[in-house]
Amino acid sequence: VVTIILLNESLTWRVIMGASLVLIGVGWADKQKLCNLLKGNKVENRDC
Repeated sequence: VVTIILLNESLTWRVIMGASLVLIGVGWADKQKLCNLLKGNKVENRDC
């Protein structure tokens, strides 16, 4: 596995960066949805 990662280092780096951006985007979207639900329920949340 390590050899494959070393051989495809640039490709692996792009995949990792892309996956990270997707996860951050999904997490941010979920947080916004959660905040909207909390606001709708009139629950105070400092994170929102």
